[in-house]
Amino acid sequence: MNAKDQFLFVVSQVVGAVTLKHAADLLTDYSSPPDTLSEQLAFLRALKKRTPHFKKEVSAELWDEALLKTDKVLNAAAKHNITTLSIQDSRYPTLLRRLPDAPYFLDVKGDVNCLTNRCVAVVGTREITEHGRLSGKRLTEVFIDHKLTIVSGLAVGCDTVAHQAAVDAGSPTIAAMAGGLDNIYPKENRKLAEQIEARGCLISEYRCGVRPMAQMFVQRDRLQSGLSLGVVVIETGVTGGTMHTVGFARKQQRRLGCLYTHAQPKYAAQWANAEKFQGNASLVSEGKAEPLYDLPSITTFIDSLASVEAAIPGSNQSRGQLNLL
Repeated sequence: MNAKDQFLFVVSQVVGAVTLKHAADLLTDYSSPPDTLSEQLAFLRALKKRTPHFKKEVSAELWDEALLKTDKVLNAAAKHNITTLSIQDSRYPTLLRRLPDAPYFLDVKGDVNCLTNRCVAVVGTREITEHGRLSGKRLTEVFIDHKLTIVSGLAVGCDTVAHQAAVDAGSPTIAAMAGGLDNIYPKENRKLAEQIEARGCLISEYRCGVRPMAQMFVQRDRLQSGLSLGVVVIETGVTGGTMHTVGFARKQQRRLGCLYTHAQPKYAAQWANAEKFQGNASLVSEGKAEPLYDLPSITTFIDSLASVEAAIPGSNQSRGQLNLL
């Protein structure tokens, strides 16, 4: 991190994400970051005038608190081999940087370089059916065969299927986490997290020591879609956490697809009415998502990702030949 980012990192220990964005804007008026305590406090007072979100009393004690927290967080990050990227870093994911609510700082554990890969998010319910498990794995393998990096959220169910398919194929995969990267959640996927770290990475907008809370999972969902050219749902009901990711994908103008083999003649009698397929069916029937049910429909979806990455120079698509279902 450069000197300005180092200063903002300290500020981030005592303000929220919205206030930090104001701080970054305010710092553009400075040729160099405030150096003395009086200058630093003057900066915080000017920041407080800019936003009602900054409610803490500006004082030397507040700045001391920020410095102490910074030391604690940086020491924890070093202990757990975590790299913190600022939004100014060239390694920060390009698609994510374009979001108006992109996190200014992103923690990464594993191979930072995979963040520049072409990605597709594969997500879905924790309560996956046997059909979803089998077909979701095969679907993910097609994306891997086409040189796409799989993004998901490390949850049990569909996320696990997607990540495991990538790990088994020796392909990088990215897990977007809620909470700090020093505490892997859920605990039953800690071994999988280690496997992901070996070739891919874990990411979070939260620092070490932050425990995952309900709203953080929703915020994490925007990172999954934000990192990716498209979002693909293995299975979901008509409500639930997956629909948050779907909503972010539509807002961010990402391509959206749904596994749709459940409705094919061979499987319809057993799976078309499954509760965890009804979200897929609804999204497709409303024209919000493309149905993915055979190799041609999936390769057409992959081709459509080019519309999202059109502004990214040097992107290439690899066409593989693999029978899916």
